[in-house]
Amino acid sequence: ERILNMVDGALVLVDAAEGPLPQTKFVVSKALRMGLRPIVVINKVDRADARANEVLNEVFDLFAALDATDEQLDFPILYGSAKQGWMSTSLEGDMDAKLEQGMTPLFDLVLKHVPQAKVEDGPFRMLGTIMEANPYLGRLITGRITSGTVKPNQAAKVLDRDGKLIETGRITKVLAFRGLERQPVEEAEAGDIVALAGLPEASVAHTICAPEVTEAIPAQPIDPPTLAMTFLVNDSPLAGTEGDKVTSRMIRDRLLREAEGNVALRVVEAAD
Repeated sequence: ERILNMVDGALVLVDAAEGPLPQTKFVVSKALRMGLRPIVVINKVDRADARANEVLNEVFDLFAALDATDEQLDFPILYGSAKQGWMSTSLEGDMDAKLEQGMTPLFDLVLKHVPQAKVEDGPFRMLGTIMEANPYLGRLITGRITSGTVKPNQAAKVLDRDGKLIETGRITKVLAFRGLERQPVEEAEAGDIVALAGLPEASVAHTICAPEVTEAIPAQPIDPPTLAMTFLVNDSPLAGTEGDKVTSRMIRDRLLREAEGNVALRVVEAAD
């Protein structure tokens, strides 16, 4: 759900033999509720047991059952084989021509069907969506810039969901996605999805913004953990015979390091 806040479109990828699966229903329901208009891609049409037309009807029934609007039900369709590296708007046609076109019909349809990114006016604001720990850069927060621009060494502050100040600091690195690689850039603007380094207290659902901003971006709260565990030093007769994380300090450091990049964990030190 958080990641869906960053996108303007979606591809619903369905196997031409298996059809929609339970997880398809779950993620499509979230996308439809966000108002996205998905493109349906029926993949693996080269399989011997492919039944593309039946699967297409199943996808339409799924959209209807999930209360899709008329606009969402009028979805564009592509058929293809990711393994063979081609996509096409129809099942029929010359296979050599399809192989020559490759994935071009998919890219063209994305440009034609997906609306431009919605951006706002004003100073820099970004909602944290993904958190990870990097051994060289520290905590990295990924999100889509809502307004303004951001550069390395720029002053910034972090607000929680209620607008309360968490920390102030400077952005040390701005990393943008270029293909499958993540590369440092000198400037990123509204609409770009970037990862920011330099703010050790920032987390998912926090707003990273320019110092003059006072209002946080609306965000979903992080669900609290549902399971509690106590970690302590092994005091059994076999203590010390295996493993190297055997002292309380090492266990503590390892847990805190995990919590750096895992938003689901909350580590609290016991009084004793």
